[in-house]
Amino acid sequence: MFGYNTITAVLFRFINSAILFGAGWYLYKKYAQEPLEEQVDEKLAFIAALKQQENALAAQENQLLTTAHKQKQECMALKQKVLDWHAFVEQKIKKRAEEKKNIVQMARKRTDQQNKYLFQETLLQEALPQALAKARTKLEKDFLDSKKNKQYMNTIITQLEKGK
Repeated sequence: MFGYNTITAVLFRFINSAILFGAGWYLYKKYAQEPLEEQVDEKLAFIAALKQQENALAAQENQLLTTAHKQKQECMALKQKVLDWHAFVEQKIKKRAEEKKNIVQMARKRTDQQNKYLFQETLLQEALPQALAKARTKLEKDFLDSKKNKQYMNTIITQLEKGK
């Protein structure tokens, strides 16, 4: 009489299943849904924070790459300036060496000219009195006889002494 396949049995099974499902749904809503939603929200917030951190790190990486590129360009420019400065200094050193060489040459020329002049002056100061003395003795010997000749000779000698 009691059959397992009767409509009442099926209906009670359906009602029991609905009650169990409803109780499960109620328990889920009351005790499990809120903590699970909080966990999902926390994980979504964590993912959003990670995304934000990823974006910040990507921006920082771009900034560091840009800074490194600028520093590399500045380093290259500074290196070029150093090379230019080095070439300029070398050119200055060569120019100063050439100027020093020219100054030494000019000083040598001037010294040579002064030495020649001093040699000539010394020669004149030493040789002229001797030449005059020799000329006087020779002229006195040649013009020994006459007074007029002595006057003429004195005139020539005085003029030679004066440098005329």
